[in-house]
Amino acid sequence: MRKNFSIGKTVVDAFFLKHQVLSSVIAIGFILCSLYANSLAVFRTLKDFQNIERRVGIIALWYCTDGSYNTAKLQIEGDTTIYFKNRVGGWFNNLQYSGNKGEEVEFYTIGRPSVLSREVHYFGLSKEGNPRLKFWIFFDILFYNYGFVLFSWAMSFLGVLLFGTKYPQKRAIVILSWVVSFCTLILWLLALTS
Repeated sequence: MRKNFSIGKTVVDAFFLKHQVLSSVIAIGFILCSLYANSLAVFRTLKDFQNIERRVGIIALWYCTDGSYNTAKLQIEGDTTIYFKNRVGGWFNNLQYSGNKGEEVEFYTIGRPSVLSREVHYFGLSKEGNPRLKFWIFFDILFYNYGFVLFSWAMSFLGVLLFGTKYPQKRAIVILSWVVSFCTLILWLLALTS
């Protein structure tokens, strides 16, 4: 079984190495998809960043689900809106501030709650008087916006990394594939840790 897999892999490798025009076109397609997904997330973030609203209040309710990907929810005294944030668990939780009941906090939102759900996504939770830097708030919003392009972003990132760096023999395409992969990874890691 293993021998058949390696034979198939060798045939695929030989095919793409032999047909350089096809390999270059596919690699450029993955690069363009990756650039599109990243630019779409960044442009949405820039638009959202201009419309953020600062909120201040005392926490009436705070809880966070457990798991590798969890949801934190908070409610402010005198406000019926529930503010929530999806975040990565594990040690990444240590990088994000968690509120305590009765504590005065400040945070940012992008919009008003819908009539049906009464929930709004929040960003940049911190103690009152100790706001997060706008740099980190930008990447917090970017992580939220990566959720809208996650599938296309992941497929194009893997395509650029696995295909664009392996098969094309044109040096410019290989270098561009590495640069796009590196920049994509840096953006995503900054958004993840925000």
